[in-house]
Amino acid sequence: MNIADKRVRLLKFNTIICCLAILSCCNATAARADGGSKAIIGVPVRLLATAVGTPIAMVRRSVSDTKSILAEYKGDNYSWKFWGGLIAPWVGICQGTIEGCFYGPKHAFTAEDAFSKEAFSLSEMD
Repeated sequence: MNIADKRVRLLKFNTIICCLAILSCCNATAARADGGSKAIIGVPVRLLATAVGTPIAMVRRSVSDTKSILAEYKGDNYSWKFWGGLIAPWVGICQGTIEGCFYGPKHAFTAEDAFSKEAFSLSEMD
């Protein structure tokens, strides 16, 4: 890949980021207006919240699932704690990734405000 190709890719990436920023500003303006324009302009912001909130939900669910699996081995003997400690992170990461793929878009589209903590999966998880 030569420098010209890298510049074209960088230009495309910057164009996408600028478009998302403009749409976000439009949504803030539409939030003050009444009517259906708020719902139409809010869709790109919801998509942005999905793109940002899904990885956040995946990490948060992976950590909470790993902790809950490790808590199940708390009262067992040491051999079960050892094997549970080896397996729990892998199971928690897989389970949390799958759950995060569900909860990220769910939070983005069910939150009342497009720029709220709930839309970006930063509030309390279900």
